[in-house]
Amino acid sequence: MKSIINIILSISLLAFHNHSAAQNPINLADSTVIGQTIGLLVATESDNHVNIEWDLFNSLSNTTYDCTDENQGDYPELTDVLCDSINSIQIFISEAPIDFNLWSNATTFSSNQDYLNGVSTLDMVLITRHILGINTFDSEYKKLAADINNNGSISAVDLLEMRRLILGIYNELPNQVSWIAFADEVIEDFNYDIPVVGCTAVKIGDINGSAISGLQSNNQVVENRSTTYLTIEDQKIKSGVPYSIAVSANEDLAIYGLQLTLDSDQTQISDLSIESAALTITPESIHNQASASGKTSIAWMDVDNNEIEKNKTLFYVTFMANEDAYLSDVLQLTEAPTPSLMVNQKLEEEIIDLKYITSTSELRVFPNPTNDVLQIFGVSEGISQSKLYDQFGKVVLSKSHSGNTELLVDNLNNGIYFLQLESEEGIIQTQKIVIQH
Repeated sequence: MKSIINIILSISLLAFHNHSAAQNPINLADSTVIGQTIGLLVATESDNHVNIEWDLFNSLSNTTYDCTDENQGDYPELTDVLCDSINSIQIFISEAPIDFNLWSNATTFSSNQDYLNGVSTLDMVLITRHILGINTFDSEYKKLAADINNNGSISAVDLLEMRRLILGIYNELPNQVSWIAFADEVIEDFNYDIPVVGCTAVKIGDINGSAISGLQSNNQVVENRSTTYLTIEDQKIKSGVPYSIAVSANEDLAIYGLQLTLDSDQTQISDLSIESAALTITPESIHNQASASGKTSIAWMDVDNNEIEKNKTLFYVTFMANEDAYLSDVLQLTEAPTPSLMVNQKLEEEIIDLKYITSTSELRVFPNPTNDVLQIFGVSEGISQSKLYDQFGKVVLSKSHSGNTELLVDNLNNGIYFLQLESEEGIIQTQKIVIQH
């Protein structure tokens, strides 16, 4: 059952077939419906209710009419909307499904409410796979939902605009609305004493149909999503010391996308940045506002499935400590502006949460910088392997051991490396290493 929006319009109602020319007026109570209340039944392609307030868009004059609540008392169960200053506006009934290339000829209703509703990196993955011809869209409505910049085509530019929305750079899209609804049928057997027009709604950016209809945001937890935990070793940070913190997962991953927002305490850490490891996170995938608001958002995706072993570093968070504190007190995940989600190998969304792992000892690595031998002391119980990664996440040195050990690094090039100590139980210790011959 579609939600109903009762609209008072000064209009004439005409049929529009084959997306071309207007036909004779439809006989609803009278041959024309001028100054009468028009009821709208609005639902998505999958028949989900869309109970929001709409504006009327007249493509012939390129004019949007702001609709406001008016006669609620006449139809208390409906959303009554009054479009002011409308003279002889024609509503064209378009054949469903609407043709992506011709939709601008149709009568449309629009809304700018809740742009991020239903929009995530999963939708970016699906658009990318459509552009590359891997899995093309089977619906004209999905094509319209993917036209993020409203230029009549689907390209990498739409992906750039969508990422800016997910990262919170945009609060709304510069050239596109949040919702569009098309008048595509006249319902003559409805139980109201007013003409009723059926409409199909499209949520811009929502390819997989996950938008929550109405005024709710998809930032709310969806109970049927599973949860994947990212892990960080908790430690006491010391004022004036730079840190590079490894962010890992407590299980094997196979992922297409990841998005999250880190919330940092600006008084206790500064100069926060993100560095790639197993995930190549480019600058355009990051919105770093740590210095202004303490928040740093990531929206990473890949057209290919990325298989990542348990405990392998996904990326690094680097910063300078301004005060002595425990890491878990100054760095956490938050749900705004970018909700924490992962796209798994089944192209399904999972919730991401952060878990801090407590180390049983303090890791000491010296000399650092080094030019030949790296001594490792204070290794946690259960650690069985040390791995040295370069800045691109490639393992350049690996050694199995228990307890304290040393690594011979005289054959490695100058540069920054990351030492990661691992155990089968998930205990991880990390340290940034500088090799300088």
